[in-house]
Amino acid sequence: MATAAAGLLLVAAAALTGCATRNAIVDNTATAVQVASQLPAPNPRELSGGVQSEYYIGPQDKLEITVVNLQEATRTVVVDPAGTIDIPHVGALVAAGKTPIEVKEEIARRLAVNVLERPDVTVAIAESASQRITLEGAVTTPGVYPVSGQLTLLRAIALASGTNNVANEKVVVVFRRIERRTMAAVFNLQMIRDGRMADPAIYGNDVIVVERSRGKTILRDLSATLPLLGVFNTVDRVFID
Repeated sequence: MATAAAGLLLVAAAALTGCATRNAIVDNTATAVQVASQLPAPNPRELSGGVQSEYYIGPQDKLEITVVNLQEATRTVVVDPAGTIDIPHVGALVAAGKTPIEVKEEIARRLAVNVLERPDVTVAIAESASQRITLEGAVTTPGVYPVSGQLTLLRAIALASGTNNVANEKVVVVFRRIERRTMAAVFNLQMIRDGRMADPAIYGNDVIVVERSRGKTILRDLSATLPLLGVFNTVDRVFID
């Protein structure tokens, strides 16, 4: 998917007038889709998702562990390839596949046994190495970037040092796997900056492609056109010239 999405579709150009602020579930070719302000998030267990309240920790993720009044247990740890972390007074525990809240509760439970009476523990994602997005097309620095904290489309574009001088900012496509289907939606960066369109959340494994205002890069042969700006719709196949 990442290598396939090297440019943006011209077939969506007609969708760029009107419909920008629609905020309701619509139905297109028997496929329920939602507009940008209500984009469905991917299943975090299925795809490792993005950094959110239901984020599931993975190997190589960096965690910030804070235990009030226990300095030696307050540290930054990296989840090892086996999915475990090791903390003084706590010992080794499995973090992969759990949420930060679940890890926090387990650390607090162990500390309460014979270390602290009422452990005050926080667990935060410092760096989500297992969660990455791809930025391609007319951006200054295309590539694969880690997701760190809450991410929106504008912030994601900033990771690639913004758009370049041949970008068509009216046509930006986000590809996402939702319930085992590849879906795509068109966004207009200019409208987002002007406040006329919501800045959508971006999640791990999303592929973002900025259209070039000139050149041969075209996405075509979609199973369905994208008739509404900011609407995710199913994509069967993507081919690049």
